[in-house]
Amino acid sequence: MAPALLDLYATHGLFIAIRRTEVPVARNKYPEETVEKILDVAERLLAERGYEHTTMI
Repeated sequence: MAPALLDLYATHGLFIAIRRTEVPVARNKYPEETVEKILDVAERLLAERGYEHTTMI
């Protein structure tokens, strides 16, 4: 199996590493919108729950 790659994002005051593998996945027509949605929800959860009580899997 090929090693995993990391995509690093620094936005919304957050630093996020997303692990990629070489497994083919369905392509999203608008990946930038998906990243924005994930970051918006992450920001909201951090504000509501705090760092210690927030996880993303």
